[in-house]
Amino acid sequence: MADMEQELRRLYGYPDDMTYDRYAASRRAEAEKLVSEGRAADAAEILRGLADSIKGDREACESLGRMYLDGTLPKDPWKSMLYYTAAMSPEGDRRSAELWSRLGDFRGMLLRSRPLGVLRLNGDDAESACCGRMLDALIAGSVSLADVPEGAEPEFSMTMTAQEFKALKLKGHEVMPTPGGVSVMDLKACPYCGARLTVGERSSEWRGFIDTL
Repeated sequence: MADMEQELRRLYGYPDDMTYDRYAASRRAEAEKLVSEGRAADAAEILRGLADSIKGDREACESLGRMYLDGTLPKDPWKSMLYYTAAMSPEGDRRSAELWSRLGDFRGMLLRSRPLGVLRLNGDDAESACCGRMLDALIAGSVSLADVPEGAEPEFSMTMTAQEFKALKLKGHEVMPTPGGVSVMDLKACPYCGARLTVGERSSEWRGFIDTL
């Protein structure tokens, strides 16, 4: 335990007379004070540091989930859901499941209302599907936009069963194993119909939905 405390002290630079738990509590209190002063972005930076520490921080994750949901930070249901999930607590699990359910219902309604033909994603979710099989994948939440350097062609990752991956004969892609299947990491076009990916801003429907959360 002492060795772990020394390593944590070396990594995070807190005083010799303080344990990591006391250090984390003081940083959370500092973040709470910053929020009360209207400095939510500075508070979020502190909380993200705690959440990303090698010990993790359930309370910091829950605070970030709440801030992205209640408008203290710009509303972002995806980030809120992910932080609540990362909290690994009964409250975090409940909030995450509630958000996922509402996001899933909205995604299905929005995507089914739009004609097929264009594979379009925004920074957090899908706007339209190019074909029926991709529509099913988008509704299932199997597709995510990848981070690429500015100016590079957009890419997405897609989770599928190992059997489907084999049947599609996808070559030259980075593949990561997932429970019960694989994730293909660097797709630029639909593996079913070949439609190229396009990326745009959140539509007015998405912005309106986020405002209701």
